[in-house]
Amino acid sequence: MRKIEEIRHDIDEVDQELVKLFERRFHLVEEVIAYKMEQQLPIYDAQRELEILKKNLNRLNDTKLSSYFEAWYQKMLEISKQYQEERKQELCSKK
Repeated sequence: MRKIEEIRHDIDEVDQELVKLFERRFHLVEEVIAYKMEQQLPIYDAQRELEILKKNLNRLNDTKLSSYFEAWYQKMLEISKQYQEERKQELCSKK
């Protein structure tokens, strides 16, 4: 059995990657909001959200984690929509 310090070290490495991916994803979200504003599209697209949730659930190898992944992913989508709303307001106020 591995020592707790080794496991925590590995978790720290995963967290570092998650931080990088979080930043990358939200930089892309900024591009999405610019596009949506230009095309006068709504921030929330229920069909798109359902599609990407299903697609990513299908990528999950360990199915016993499905409900946890779904909860985590939906929270990320919620935060993404909140961020888009805030960015949209910021961009509109600059015009």
